Amino acid sequence: VSTDTAPSDTAGRARAAAVARTWAAAPAEGSHVYYFVDEAMPPYHLPESITSDQMLKTIRVNYQQLPERTRGMLVRMNSQPLLDRCDWFAMVDDDTYVNTANIVSKVRDLNSSKLHYMGVVYKYNKPGGDWPSGRFVHGDFKMFSRAAVPVLAEVAARCRLWEPGMEDVDIAICLTSLGFSSTMPPEQFGTFVHDNDRDDHPLTLQKALQQSKQTNQSVACIDILHKMFPEDMLAFHSHVRSAPACLRKSAALVSMLPKKNKT
Repeated sequence: VSTDTAPSDTAGRARAAAVARTWAAAPAEGSHVYYFVDEAMPPYHLPESITSDQMLKTIRVNYQQLPERTRGMLVRMNSQPLLDRCDWFAMVDDDTYVNTANIVSKVRDLNSSKLHYMGVVYKYNKPGGDWPSGRFVHGDFKMFSRAAVPVLAEVAARCRLWEPGMEDVDIAICLTSLGFSSTMPPEQFGTFVHDNDRDDHPLTLQKALQQSKQTNQSVACIDILHKMFPEDMLAFHSHVRSAPACLRKSAALVSMLPKKNKT
């Protein structure tokens, strides 16, 4: 798992600390957490518990330039030490909560030597372009098989369609433009709760607790939550730790919520 951390402002430090204190503090057996950092040199905006061998360098950009940052990160992941150590790679935003035990359990039934590009699948609409609509994996949690990582690195380097704005949509468009839409299509993976509101405080925590109550299923059955403020991430982690184990079949790659369009 590689966590994309925000710039070293107050909010970025708080989000990185929340990730380090919750789901990334003790990831599932066999999994590893790395942090993409955008400072040129120490001190980094990560908690002291994060060691230097967990850090991967990236460039500092504003929100509109995230596609360029993501492009470089896809290339950076394609390194032999990481490929030797990991069968599955997840790129995670620092305002996203991940239940690593659920993720590890579910990928056991999948083959990492096959091409997989997975996560929460949405539809995009970009009128006027060569690819005006299609499906993509939402940027909060993008998961790739080991076999897909070198392909994505090549696609990232060759594709000339990276534009300011939505890096997750650009990945899907680049894959399509270079002929990978049939061999590596977006795959729905995992259970999730999303609140993508950028203006107000996201209600992801409240929605997750409500969903758990309505479905009579443990909050531990939710794999991915986005967006989460640091205080909500800490609160949800407390709920997961005290909740009963998830009884849902581990191989069930099912979404709990309907897909939305992204424009």
